[in-house]
Amino acid sequence: MSFHFPFLTRLSFLLIAFLFATGCKAKGPLLSMDDAPPQVPAGVLPENAELRPRNSLLSAGGAVPAFALPDQKGNTVSASEITASKGAVIIVVPKDASPAARPAYAWARDNNNLLRSRGIEPVIIAPNSPNVNSVIAMRENLHVAVLSDAGGWVSRSFGAKDTLAVFVAGSDGRIHSASKSLPDAAQLIMAAETLPAQKDKSFFLP
Repeated sequence: MSFHFPFLTRLSFLLIAFLFATGCKAKGPLLSMDDAPPQVPAGVLPENAELRPRNSLLSAGGAVPAFALPDQKGNTVSASEITASKGAVIIVVPKDASPAARPAYAWARDNNNLLRSRGIEPVIIAPNSPNVNSVIAMRENLHVAVLSDAGGWVSRSFGAKDTLAVFVAGSDGRIHSASKSLPDAAQLIMAAETLPAQKDKSFFLP
């Protein structure tokens, strides 16, 4: 007696036989396209290659992305440096032409001394080159670090690309508050009073 199998059925039998013959065993579920790591854009510093973009704003309790970016003087500044005192206010700003950029610069300028007197380091992350950030710092009379995130890779790791976002980061490496608007500085300082101080000296010297 002979049996006649459709072509696909025969192919399935051949595939099963091959797997048994080669001793092939499943190692686990295959990665989907969504599971694959995102492609890191050209120009991103090696220190930032492990960061991953977020679709939503990084919230309280989350870890501060372990970034490193050049400031307006060309010095590379890391996340651990800016939080080494009591903590930091990290202000992620959109492009300079955005209506939200100039108020953010003014907020950092006007509250710089007050924040630093409480051991809190104000830092701006802007999607510009260090040279452009240097011009902005002079124009706005900023005596804070303006970090260059030209490709927006670090901003995306905060979930804040092309938008304003303000984060309070503690010396414990955690986000303590996050907002898409500029907070009242006095309330921010009160909320940060519980952050443990590690050292008194600021990392940024104007």
